[in-house]
Amino acid sequence: MSLEHDKDISHIILTSFVYSADVLDSIIDHHQSAEITFSRHLDPEVSDRQTISFNEGKALIVSPPFAQSYLRGCFHAKLLLLRFSDRLRIVISSANLTTEDWTMWSQCVWMQDFFNAPKDSTRVAAKKLDLEFRTQLISFLRKCCVPEERIFNAFRGVFFENVSVQLVASVPGVYQGDRMNDYGQLRLRSVLKGLNDYMEKVASLPKNPPILSQCSSIGNPSQNWILSMLKSCYGGREIVEKKGKLADLLHIVYPTNVYVNNSIIGPEMAGSLIFMQKVYTAKAFLREMLKRYKDAPGRETTLPHSKYLMNVPLKKRPRLPWVAWGQIEKKESQIAICNYECGVVLLPKNYVDFVNGELDIKKHKQMDENDVCLPIDLTFDTPCLPYRKDDRPFLRQ
Repeated sequence: MSLEHDKDISHIILTSFVYSADVLDSIIDHHQSAEITFSRHLDPEVSDRQTISFNEGKALIVSPPFAQSYLRGCFHAKLLLLRFSDRLRIVISSANLTTEDWTMWSQCVWMQDFFNAPKDSTRVAAKKLDLEFRTQLISFLRKCCVPEERIFNAFRGVFFENVSVQLVASVPGVYQGDRMNDYGQLRLRSVLKGLNDYMEKVASLPKNPPILSQCSSIGNPSQNWILSMLKSCYGGREIVEKKGKLADLLHIVYPTNVYVNNSIIGPEMAGSLIFMQKVYTAKAFLREMLKRYKDAPGRETTLPHSKYLMNVPLKKRPRLPWVAWGQIEKKESQIAICNYECGVVLLPKNYVDFVNGELDIKKHKQMDENDVCLPIDLTFDTPCLPYRKDDRPFLRQ
């Protein structure tokens, strides 16, 4: 979003983990007449989470809550909604509301414009996936403490169509029964199960293709958690794991210490890269999973804050800590999630048509080019090579 004044913007909804007060002030100053809602992270232990109001009530800062049992969680979603006179622009990215994130780090961004509905139309969406995306986004914005009337003001009169993604979000809490598939890795599992069921009817697919994750944070995942996450990436298919071969199934793309030292901002400013030395040196950590991060042409010497998850390729905004994706517990009877997160899964055109009831699977016997997602602009170069013997990842003490 440009900081330049734009009379055409009437409503702005922003979410971010960290933010620059100068950037937020500039947005408010340049859009004095707009209704602005900013949802931010506030330390879970802070009890005073009252809404902050200024600019005569047009601008609000809200702080989503955390239950007492989720004090290690964070509000990590990055959304931007702009209501122009003729459209609603929705942006889901990996970038915080800071100048550095948008100018000096490599980020991933998904964006789509949804235009006003035809005059006198009462419909809000064209097809099944369009309505699902709208419904789930509104539900997530409510969880982000965006006031109901402000959501309505931004969405009023907008017609959702041509959606080719499915939303995957995380919201802190423990979910059981029918709600287990609402968020986190089980939401991802549910989305990909539908895609897998379709693909198996038109193509012969490998059961456990390698999953590539490019991320800016690596937590302390147990082997059981990795297996659970891989199962979600395979749409719920069981994993036939060969002893010592787990590293063949998950490739983690992460910058080396040398790469960070030679980057444009250097190690002193690389605080968004989080990988603890005690995790890397632990006997249980499979170092063979690590692959070298190499910048894509045009992004030389920039550090990655982007997040991709793909079976080499699908796009998502992942972090590898379980607090973001969720921990499946109690013999798979519940999932516990600590973080707020939001991302999208890109879908191939034929599958979108199939879900929307516009493709007859009985007449579509063979895979074609529309069964593959369109190319995406990766922030890193492929193929991703294994770490060399003298390579070390960039670590924090």
